Amino acid sequence: MTLFIIGIINLIRRIRDGFEHYTETDDNIHDSILDESERKQKPYSRLLAAVVLGGGFMLCLGIGLLIGWQITFPAVTMPSMFADTLRPEFIFYPPIVTLFVDLMHTLASRFDR
Repeated sequence: MTLFIIGIINLIRRIRDGFEHYTETDDNIHDSILDESERKQKPYSRLLAAVVLGGGFMLCLGIGLLIGWQITFPAVTMPSMFADTLRPEFIFYPPIVTLFVDLMHTLASRFDR
């Protein structure tokens, strides 16, 4: 449970960092047009990024569901491995794996410098 909670917090932090880095905030007002330091233009609005992120998530869930409906060979050959109901590991493992992948990426980027 602890790794799951840490994984969820890490996912939220990474998504927030991505939104801050790649999207334009509506409340960021430039004070003067004569100021030499121009504001960096970010390519996407927050609404567009949220729609694309949510749409991609729904698309991936739909593709996974479609693949699950079409490919039943492993469930037929080894029924003890697969259950008719949703198991808890399908919910808890993805954030934990994402946390480990993010930690490996952070270590690799630090050693690369």
